[in-house]
Amino acid sequence: MPINLFSGPSFDTYSQARTDLYKDSPSKFHYDIDVNKAAGDFIQNKTNELLGNNIFSNVVGTAGKIVGAPLATLASPFHEGVQVVKENRMEPDSGILGWGKAFLDEDPFSTAMNRGIGVASSIPGFDKTKMGILINAYKKHIENKKQNFQNIEAKAKADAAAAAAAKADAAEQAQAQASQRQADQARISRAYREETGGQAGSYAPGGGSGAHAADASGSTYSDPFDPGGGEARGGFIDGTNRRRNYLDGGLIDFFRYGGFIG
Repeated sequence: MPINLFSGPSFDTYSQARTDLYKDSPSKFHYDIDVNKAAGDFIQNKTNELLGNNIFSNVVGTAGKIVGAPLATLASPFHEGVQVVKENRMEPDSGILGWGKAFLDEDPFSTAMNRGIGVASSIPGFDKTKMGILINAYKKHIENKKQNFQNIEAKAKADAAAAAAAKADAAEQAQAQASQRQADQARISRAYREETGGQAGSYAPGGGSGAHAADASGSTYSDPFDPGGGEARGGFIDGTNRRRNYLDGGLIDFFRYGGFIG
């Protein structure tokens, strides 16, 4: 019965790992290393699948990984060269120069080294070697760099959203103020038109405009010529514009602040 190396549970596991790594790897470096580590694991798993899980199959599988590491390195440039044509990575009608440019764009020599290291990293104990420690540290560096970039990008989006919200809030407040000014102007215009003719409630002598029965807040002031006014002694709420009570200081204070002229 012929042996099909590219089927069975071990190959399915490798295929799924390759698919997941293609989607989730944080960089091409990670992908090249990890997918070829999965290929090395496939060599061991397939050997166990064919020969059983025993010392002999483990030795054969490990030997296959050791041989597979340099083979992956040597085969990689040829693989990239074929992929350039197969996947139409070169410019149309660009000839051999276009193929060469597309081939070099794939960074074939670094990729070859990474693939060899990836297979070697599946060999038991590799992670504890200097090369393994260096590779893992570099992978972590890339992951941190990518995370920092994502954090900066997220902060920029949050800042932009906050600025947009502040701008919208300012525009809403400006619209509300404009509406209030329009309403105040309408009241002032009506007062000039209707409350300056001498009738009751007008600003003519005896009209008594500006006063009314206390409302819910206790205020008895509603001067249409001063919308929103009517605070104590006619000033602002903070007291910066209140009229002085000259009774507190008698005639001295009265004349100090201008007397009848003032």
